[in-house]
This record gives sequence, structure tokens and C-alpha cells, in this order.
Amino acid sequence: MIGFMPQIYPDELFYSWICRYYIHSGSFSHKSVRNDFYCKKSDNISKEFIGNLNQHAKEVLSAMYPMEELILKHTMFPQYARFLSSDRKKEALYHLQYDYKDMHSLFPVLTRGSKDRYLKYCPVCASRDRIEYGEAYWHRSHQIRGIGICINHKCKLLTSSVPVKSEQSFSFCPAESIITETGADEKINPDELTYCRYLSDVFHAPFNIAENSPVNNLIYRALTKTQYMSATGSMLKTKLLSDNIKDFYTKMGISEIISFSQIQRTLLESRNDFSSICQLAYFIGISANSLTAQCSKKASVVKRSNPSPKDWRRTDEILAPKLRKLAYDIYNGNLNDLGRPDIVSERKIYKLLNLPCHSLEKLPECRLILKSFSETYDELWARRIIWAYNSLNGLGIHVICRSNLRALSGVKTANIDAVIPHLEQLTDSLTARSILKLLRRK
Repeated sequence: MIGFMPQIYPDELFYSWICRYYIHSGSFSHKSVRNDFYCKKSDNISKEFIGNLNQHAKEVLSAMYPMEELILKHTMFPQYARFLSSDRKKEALYHLQYDYKDMHSLFPVLTRGSKDRYLKYCPVCASRDRIEYGEAYWHRSHQIRGIGICINHKCKLLTSSVPVKSEQSFSFCPAESIITETGADEKINPDELTYCRYLSDVFHAPFNIAENSPVNNLIYRALTKTQYMSATGSMLKTKLLSDNIKDFYTKMGISEIISFSQIQRTLLESRNDFSSICQLAYFIGISANSLTAQCSKKASVVKRSNPSPKDWRRTDEILAPKLRKLAYDIYNGNLNDLGRPDIVSERKIYKLLNLPCHSLEKLPECRLILKSFSETYDELWARRIIWAYNSLNGLGIHVICRSNLRALSGVKTANIDAVIPHLEQLTDSLTARSILKLLRRK
């Protein structure tokens, strides 16, 4: 049980906070701390995120800080989710708070370069932390991919012995016991410092979960004013752009540089990782403010042989019946091996119908169909509970217990209370009362 929890420091990684708990709580082993916070023995201890916290840990931590605030301000979530669509941001934030999934299933995650494989630190920050707080801690800002300089103290970040990857790792490594070097290397490249400040500004910019981030349009518009776009604006000189980017960042001392194919995928919006977008945007002169402001509004789409309004209307007419059938099947679980109901999201529709992102914005009838299937996760969980109850009844199981209901529905114990208010709205009174008795039976 968690008895004492220290205050979290400014810009501190959540992992660092738990490491300090390990020291200050007097715990005898890493295993006991892992059991205090996480659900299962197999749960990896995440360096960049919160991980699969057990219910007791969530209650203790939520009483101190809102869980969403911890994710947005003390994990690397802004780096991975910054340029995702609104639906994907919401989905990722939901799973990190309520229904844990591994980060690789939620975000585009690139292979790490040699300089980003271990936790980094600034020796000057560590010294000042010890003076101000009595101990060093792992700073979130130092772990941004591609950053090699502390922008506050203008010195090189040093690499620790603590790997960022968490697979098969169940140890807590407090910065205070790891950081021993205190000398700062003053020889830095001023161009690299400017680039690192750019990365930091983008990372720390206000984060809007509810808005989309069509940054490829912003980048494309900026490229039309450069030598990399043909005079007619119909052809991009991607090879020349790629070669010049490579020379630019190589001279700066950056080792992980966006490739030719990554540039193509970024412009086509099939790639939206933080490093690729920032490198491309910085090279062509898009300010950090412009790049992050794009995340707070829906950009006007650059015309690149787009269909005419008449074509969109025809597409809407043809696609609407297909979308209605697909949404119905998703909603009622017809696409699931178990038959379990699912939520109808834009992301699923885009994927299953092989549609370009944001195309539904031009298809009003399809958009109305999608809206008719919209629901909250609380309502989805209630529908799954009802489905599970009816399925068990249909199998002739006369004695249904709460655990069977939860196992088949996939609804976690922590979410049961959220289900109850929706039961009578989604099924008949007799079924709702029968389910309610089961859910309240411990």
C-alpha cells in the first residue's frame, strides 16, 4: 500500500517521481514498489509514460494531481501525440488513463538513435536541483528525442546508464544515485542550440486534445515558396530537398535525420511523428509558433488536384450506404469474433474504408451517419455489459455471476460504476434490474 508520496517537481518525469518514492518510502525492494503501483508482475515499468497502474495507485495519485495533468505535463505524451488527429489523441489519452494499452499500439514510435537510448541529464540542472530540492531528478525536457543540449544552461546533455526502453526491466533508478558528473561541456554548436530550442518550444506548446493537426498542409504551403517546388506548383523536388536536409543537419551534428521516404510519407500525412515533422518544418523555416498554432485550428486544405464539389457530392452518395452498413456492423459487434459491440470512431472508418484523413469533412451525409452512432465510452461499456448478459442467457447459463459478466464484456471493475446510469436507457427494465443486482453483488 502507498503510504507516503513526495511532491512531484517541475518538469519531472513520472518515472522519476516513482523512483524518488522508492528512496523516500524506505521500500526494501524494487519488487515491492512495483507491486504498490502496477497491476501485474509482467507489467513493464515505463520510463516515458505512467504504465498500467493498479486501482489503489490511481486513487492515491489522482487525489494529488488529476491523471490527465500527470500524463500531459509529466510524461512524453506531447512528443508522441502532438501531430495526431483529434480522434487518435483522445483514444490514446483514454487508454493511458482508463484502459491501459502499450504505447506502440497508440503512437507512431521510431527506432531510437544511439543518443536517445538512455535517459539524458544536464549536469548543471542536477547541481541546481540538489541545491534547491535536496536531490537530482530526471527532467522530462531532457528526454525529447533529438535534443542534445540543455537550452536553459547551454551545455551538452550527458547520457546516463539507464535505458529508456522498459522491456524486461523492473528496476527503479533515481537520478540522485545515478548522476555523478557535474562538469558542463561549454563547447556547443550554436546552430544545434537554436534547433534544440525549437524542439523544446514545439514540445512545450499548449496542447489541444480536441483539435486536429493537419500540419502536412502547412508544410506543403511553405514548400511552394522554395526552390523545392516547380514553377507550376505541381511537382515537388523531393530528392533535392532530402539531400539538402541531410547536409544541413549533418553539419549541425545531428545523427538521426529524416530520410527521403520519410519526407514523402510526412507530406502524404501517412507519417506524423514528432522528429520528422519538426526537422522538415525547421529546415524550411516554419516557426515553432506557426507549427503549434496549426494544432489548434483546422487548416485550410491546400489544393492538390482535389476533387470538385460535384465529385465530393457523388462520392458522398456512393459511400453513405457502405458507411451506414459498416458503422452498424462495428456498433453491433458483427466484425468482432466474439460479437462484442464496439465504438464507431472516425479512425476505424478511415481505416476500414481506406479513406484519406479528413475526407469525411467533405461528405455531409456520411458525417451525419457517423454522428448517429456516436456515444461515450460509458455508454459503450453499458452496451457491452448488456450484450454479455444476453449472450450468457442465450447459452443457457442460468446462474450468471459478476465475474462472468465482466470477463465476457471486457469491462474493467473500475468502470462498472460508470455503466449503471445507462442500463435502463439501453435495455428493458427487467434486464436492467437483473444486471444491476449482479453488478452490485461483490
